[in-house]
Amino acid sequence: MNKRIYLSVVTAVLLSACQQSLQDYVPGTYVSENEGQFSISKDTLVISMVDDQSNAYRIVKNSAYRKIRNGKLKPQEFDSKTWQGTYDEKSHVLTTSPEVKSFLFFPEKRTLMLGKREYQKIEE
Repeated sequence: MNKRIYLSVVTAVLLSACQQSLQDYVPGTYVSENEGQFSISKDTLVISMVDDQSNAYRIVKNSAYRKIRNGKLKPQEFDSKTWQGTYDEKSHVLTTSPEVKSFLFFPEKRTLMLGKREYQKIEE
């Protein structure tokens, strides 16, 4: 009986530690580069915790891109967006509102996915 209680407590502590470590993993800077037929782009995501009690985060996306028209690169353009989001510990997804974006985290690969685009984590 004591072994069951001990194992239950150890399991609960380990699960809690895993969830906490993933929540701690989320903040940081992530980068992505993409080249296609019509443009070349570089994105940076900076994710910071706003409130750890409600799992609230702020996400800033800075983009630099160059359009390709008739095979020629156009001047570089810039864009910046800011979102507020909530992290769901069960699904490991950070979802923004009112513009719905879903960020899926893969700590073992140090990446996140935003749609079909993969971002590499470069700093905590």
